[in-house]
Amino acid sequence: MNLVVTYSVLRFSVSALFYKTKVFDFYKKFIDTLYNCAG
Repeated sequence: MNLVVTYSVLRFSVSALFYKTKVFDFYKKFIDTLYNCAG
């Protein structure tokens, strides 16, 4: 039981981290594009 819980938490952390990175990349590209259009 403990192993399953640990695995679930680990998997959730990894997906959350991956999702955060994806969102961060998206915003970075978005801001870069805005900056290029303005400048």
